[in-house]
Amino acid sequence: ILDREGRIACVLVGRPQGLTLAERQEWDAGVADLARAFEEERVSHEQEFDRNLRGDFAAFAAGFTMGPGSKVREKVRCARIAERLLAHGQLRRLAGFASEAVAHYFPLAFLHVRDRLAALCKEDPTLKFPFGGISLYPACTFNLGPYSVCFGHTDGSNYPGFPCTVSPFGSFNPALGGHFILFDFRIYFKFPQGTTVALSSAGLRHGNTRLAPGDKRYSFTQYLSGAMIRYVSYGFRLVKGISDEERARVDAEMGEGWEAQLGRFSTWGSVLVDRKRLYDHERGRC
Repeated sequence: ILDREGRIACVLVGRPQGLTLAERQEWDAGVADLARAFEEERVSHEQEFDRNLRGDFAAFAAGFTMGPGSKVREKVRCARIAERLLAHGQLRRLAGFASEAVAHYFPLAFLHVRDRLAALCKEDPTLKFPFGGISLYPACTFNLGPYSVCFGHTDGSNYPGFPCTVSPFGSFNPALGGHFILFDFRIYFKFPQGTTVALSSAGLRHGNTRLAPGDKRYSFTQYLSGAMIRYVSYGFRLVKGISDEERARVDAEMGEGWEAQLGRFSTWGSVLVDRKRLYDHERGRC
């Protein structure tokens, strides 16, 4: 989905292409098993999860993130549950596939964030990514349902210049409910089990349609804190200790102003060249 300037704003990634029949069946079976795992964790630990502002469903997060005025911190709540789910083979496949899709469709944004996170991990080697080297994302959320559909919202604490990914699963009919809505574009589309969507969740208002009666839906998201990227760009200093004038100067120098962030979103005409730039950069690192 392109904006009026031809930039790639949202990608309906779907699922891996070119799979054999057996591989497609394995993918579908893994997605169904993942839904069962989410349901079992929710039922077994119902009291440990808070209802959230995005919808009436249980959820918790894992990985490391950062809020405005705070330091980088790891999500430690529900750590044992997170450990079990993060080890699930299908979730690892979904996470890695989504991360690779973002590199494919948003190569300059991927390159920028990869370098920022590398600098952060050099500063603090104790930080652990939820999926190790499988996915670039430092944080993720488990939406355990049983009715994981979101109200219209933007995720204002996420980094606008880098897409988040969303992947749903469960026993629901995607033709009857759980559609993905992009309010700014005034469109919605079916969002089947085991597929992925990538979009700037901080920049685009999004949500879901309600489910059909009796359906259950779960989802998994990967994201990146905007405060954390600023923290790295400002020389590992918190925003609250920096004047507005210095922030404007550093944003311009480090490519963190809104124009620079938007400029790293490829257009449909530039994406092939941008992919080669990422590829050449990665080859140079090897």
